[in-house]
Amino acid sequence: MVGNGFITGRQGMGHVLTIAKDYQKTVDFYTDVLGFRISDYIRDSETLPGVELDATFLHTHTGRHHSLATAHIPAPKKMHHFMVEAQDLNDVGQAYDRCIEAGYDMFSGIGHHPNDKVISFYVQSPSGFGLEFGHGSVVIDDDTWEVKNYQQMSDWGHKPQSGKQLL
Repeated sequence: MVGNGFITGRQGMGHVLTIAKDYQKTVDFYTDVLGFRISDYIRDSETLPGVELDATFLHTHTGRHHSLATAHIPAPKKMHHFMVEAQDLNDVGQAYDRCIEAGYDMFSGIGHHPNDKVISFYVQSPSGFGLEFGHGSVVIDDDTWEVKNYQQMSDWGHKPQSGKQLL
């Protein structure tokens, strides 16, 4: 890596996105029982034609935009992906190149999420779940943060690369 590694420390290791069997019950569990706060929502019907993606992004006092997200996606998996955040954007590009050169299935090319502002790509790990490798997440200040609803997972990029979907 060219940069100083990953953003961790107070913000933790990154985030995890799980697939919810009972979406509302899962969101209620994370917020009402465990005390997570809502960062925002994405309701997307355009990324995958015929599939409605519904995701809730949750944070804690660490400031990371989301440490946990859960989604209603018609998929057999329980964990969709986990994400690590590099301190330097160049590390994202170099990791992307290394994954391609090593022959790993790339679920999506480099792109940008409108909600957390991350520039990232998704690769299938050898265990079968996704790894998002990114940079640039916003940090939440609970005193000023406004929960928003977004209509798309990505505002540019994140185009499928391997012909496979990360579902």
